[in-house]
Amino acid sequence: MKVERLTYLIVLLVHLPIKTLAQGSGPPPPGLPDPPPATIEQGTAILFTAGIVFGLLVMIKKKS
Repeated sequence: MKVERLTYLIVLLVHLPIKTLAQGSGPPPPGLPDPPPATIEQGTAILFTAGIVFGLLVMIKKKS
């Protein structure tokens, strides 16, 4: 009987602090607003043009 109580006590003393720390604190304090999210199309045109130019350069180099 004593071993069973001791086991429950050890489990309670180990489990309770872990559960309390896992909850964390409250929400962060208010601050500056989040920046607007970046859209997908911001750099797509530049990358597409660079890909075409690179492809043309590779084709020209293979012909020579």
